[in-house]
Amino acid sequence: MPRAFSDASAPAPAHAGGMSARIVVHPPTPAGCRWVTDGAVTLGRAYGIVDVIEFLRRAGVDTENIRLDDPHVIEWLGGGPGVWS
Repeated sequence: MPRAFSDASAPAPAHAGGMSARIVVHPPTPAGCRWVTDGAVTLGRAYGIVDVIEFLRRAGVDTENIRLDDPHVIEWLGGGPGVWS
């Protein structure tokens, strides 16, 4: 289950515009989670793919037909969907 809550240590958005993905999964933290943002909005901390998919669903992305490696949908910083530590 996603652990969505606000935290002062949440990352700033990776970019302020352009043609890149609006959803950004930030590099893994020492705690083993990855912050997920939608533009300037922090969606929460993901501890695995299931959390990322839930954040996408809440952000209005069609999760039935999503490819997690599609750079037009998700920008992965610090490693792709298989990197959590």
